[in-house]
Amino acid sequence: MLKTPLGNIRLFENNIEKKYSYKSLKVNSKNYSVDKRISITLKLTQNFENVKFIVDIDENEVIKSEIESGENLSLISFFKGNLKLSIGTVGDITGVDYFYLDNGMDLTLNKETNIKEIIFYIAWLNMGNPEEESIFTWFAADPTLD
Repeated sequence: MLKTPLGNIRLFENNIEKKYSYKSLKVNSKNYSVDKRISITLKLTQNFENVKFIVDIDENEVIKSEIESGENLSLISFFKGNLKLSIGTVGDITGVDYFYLDNGMDLTLNKETNIKEIIFYIAWLNMGNPEEESIFTWFAADPTLD
């Protein structure tokens, strides 16, 4: 299970928790420099309808969330002090409805959607200068830029 500074990452398919593996990605590019950058690929079963990506945030934590989606990008970010954690996946897929939660995202897929896998990117950064560095996790969690 992937541990982040805000909590463990949990994935659900049709409300059943799924095991997953993840891989670490490069943390520096011309667009960003982050503390950690990871991808998780979820292979979907035949009868999937719903995928939830959850950060198991402690109830006592004061966390602010912000939807930061863009063209072909579904992305939500979480802030705790100067820490920013962003979760992104490919957006604007026909047949997929994207919902943002207080602790993650929920993708509902219709029967005609023939997606075989969903890839999530996670990036976080303890920002020294939030005004300049806040955009870094957005770029790092955008799978279309990889």
